[in-house]
Amino acid sequence: NGTYGVEFTCGTTTEIGTFSGGALDSDVAITWEAWIDPNALSSVNETNIGSLQNNAGTLTNLRIRIVTVSGEQRVRLLITRDDATLAGTSYVAITDAYHQLRVTWHSATGVGANDGYAYYFIDGAFGAGITGQDNDTLVTGIANFGWTGVASSSGTLYMDDCRIADVV
Repeated sequence: NGTYGVEFTCGTTTEIGTFSGGALDSDVAITWEAWIDPNALSSVNETNIGSLQNNAGTLTNLRIRIVTVSGEQRVRLLITRDDATLAGTSYVAITDAYHQLRVTWHSATGVGANDGYAYYFIDGAFGAGITGQDNDTLVTGIANFGWTGVASSSGTLYMDDCRIADVV
């Protein structure tokens, strides 16, 4: 619309942008970053606004979620473990304004190490994290930005300055 980078109409239709290949192929440590504006988004069901997937796109290693509770937007992370179960961070409330959301994901360093983790930061301040995860078999090859369609949602989500980088 000339003001924001990308506008996603929120509803049951999935609208995403995808990065894949190159340096992202089979990566074990990724930073996902974007400026987001929930813009009075209404989503009573939790939905992805970003994710990291394996090279084939058949397994989602990390989900960046948003939900509306009592008129307030909240974000959190879900990380996939080797046994395909999910572990989640706590929710953190955000205001209806532009926020820089930065997520760092790292698979465990080896079998039995159980040191995989994910953290997120909102406007440079620590939001929440999850550590001690058994996810050493997981690699990332695809990064998604956008809206995963979900029932009982409406409004518009804005995203800008979407970035993917190796963790250093």
